[in-house]
Amino acid sequence: MNSPITSSAVNLTIPCEGVTTVKPCSFRGPLEREGMTRDEISIAPMVEGATITAVLRDPRRLADDGIAAVENGDKLLLHFGRIEYTDALGNLNWIEYCLRYEPGIPLSPSGLRYMALADRCFWPKNQDAEEDQ
Repeated sequence: MNSPITSSAVNLTIPCEGVTTVKPCSFRGPLEREGMTRDEISIAPMVEGATITAVLRDPRRLADDGIAAVENGDKLLLHFGRIEYTDALGNLNWIEYCLRYEPGIPLSPSGLRYMALADRCFWPKNQDAEEDQ
């Protein structure tokens, strides 16, 4: 389906919230939704069909031994988040995502570490489904 956006480039500020968690390798999910921090990501310019790269920052920091444990594969580093956006028709939409750091993935051209989409077992339970029960 083609996007109704026709301009060649737009500047966006996207509200997002998320939480980064370190878990033991035995953890099989799901993550909890508690502890999410809210921020805004500025993306400029945004061209239709472009790939968005966002640097995710968490106010907490890992100690050197925690980073080594993740790099060695002794611990899991997971990030769950939600991004809100308004489409071209003015409707508010959202996307949730869950990422897992995979040791051994090469650094990005700018020197940042990539995270991959996490297996579904790590994703928090659907909040709407829990409220309906």
